[in-house]
Amino acid sequence: MGTLPKVRLRELTLDDVEDRYQWCLDKEIEICKNRTNGYEQKAIISEEGKHIGWIDLKNIDKFNKHAEVGITVGDKKLWGKGYGLLAMREMLIWGILTA
Repeated sequence: MGTLPKVRLRELTLDDVEDRYQWCLDKEIEICKNRTNGYEQKAIISEEGKHIGWIDLKNIDKFNKHAEVGITVGDKKLWGKGYGLLAMREMLIWGILTA
C-alpha cells in the first residue's frame, strides 16, 4: 500500500450535508440507513482538510467493552488508499479513551 495518507476526525457539521446527500444518491455507496439507536459519529477529514467520509461507533456497551463500527469513504477516488484504515485507527483510539 505504500505510504498512508493522514486523516483526522471531527464532529459533523451542516457544511457536510451536501457531501453526504451526494453520497446517498450513489448506489455503489451503501450508507443511507435508518438509524434509530444512539451512536457516536465523526467526519473523516483528509490531510488537506477535505471532508471525505464518516465513521461511527454504535451499540456501545461500556460494561462489556464492545461496540459496532461503521465507516464510509464517500469520495470513491480515495478508496483503497488507506484513509479508511487510518480513520478506523483514530476512531478505535477515541472509543478506548472516551467511550
